[in-house]
This record gives sequence, C-alpha cells and structure tokens, in this order.
Amino acid sequence: MLDTRAIGPLVHARLAELRATSTAELLGSGPRRALGHGALAVLPHSNGRGGYVLIVIEPGSLPVATEIGLRMSITVDDTGTTAIRESPTREDLATAVRLALDGEDRAFQAATRALEAAGHRSPSTWAKALRTIRLDPRLPAGQFVGAPTWQLLFDPWDEARGGFHHVLLSVPGFAVLDVR
Repeated sequence: MLDTRAIGPLVHARLAELRATSTAELLGSGPRRALGHGALAVLPHSNGRGGYVLIVIEPGSLPVATEIGLRMSITVDDTGTTAIRESPTREDLATAVRLALDGEDRAFQAATRALEAAGHRSPSTWAKALRTIRLDPRLPAGQFVGAPTWQLLFDPWDEARGGFHHVLLSVPGFAVLDVR
C-alpha cells in the first residue's frame, strides 16, 4: 500500500533535483512561492500500489493553493519501497508555473464574473467560497491535445445540481467554456 507519509519527502526531493522547490528557483525571478503536491489519488485496479499527486503552488493572493495539472506518478514495488515512477520535466514544469502565475488572479476574476452573469451568488465572498483553482496546461505537449484550461470550483454544494459551482475557462483569453 502507498504510504502517504513517504510521499511528501519524495516529491520534495524530486523538485529539488529539478531545481524547482519554489517558483523563484524554477523561473529565476518573480515571487517566491513554494511548490509542493496535492492529495494522493490512488489508481483504480492498482491494489493501492499506484497513484499520483498533482503539483501545487502555495497560495499567493488567493486563499487556496493553485493546482497544476502536472502529475508525479508514485508506486510501491514488491519490497514495499515507495518511489516516484514518473514526473514532469523541468521545462514543462516551468511552462506550467509561468502560465499559472500569469493567469491565476485573472482566472479567478473571470470565473466570478461568469458566475454572477449566470445568476449565482456567493454566500459571503467569492474568495471565501473558492475551493479549487486548477490549471490544466496540456503538457507534455506530445501526450495531450487541445488548449490549456482553468477550472475553478466554488462553494456551496448544490444538491439539486449534484455539485459545486464550476467554471471552465480558456487559456489564453479567459473565455468562459462552461459555467454551472
């Protein structure tokens, strides 16, 4: 079984190998925000021996970490050793982090405008209602097609719709692709 306590040190070590423990280290300038990982997602049919984590950037002006749709695949071998099997390249990580830093605040603003235009109202403020902000950078380019997107989820849960408030935006341009 995957040992969740082992994942943090493994991810941090891999990011250190890539010289990418912070946005400033990775990009050579700009704000210094730590890079880390999100929650472990265990792969179906892996008997708990395979999963992945998304790379995240610690919160800046928004109240939640910005998730980047780049994964580190993690496995447990027959001896019980937990290891990172696959991770993004430094180049892909730099591209995704640059996109995230350049767009996270504008994506949030575009999403809140889209929700309000669709008639949704936040129970307090949209910033307090923000649950997730995720950039899907569509990298590595050879493995994915289509343009990058932003996905934002907001409270409250709407039982009638069966989900949180959701906005999908294009990159670049922040055009609304979906709002519900």
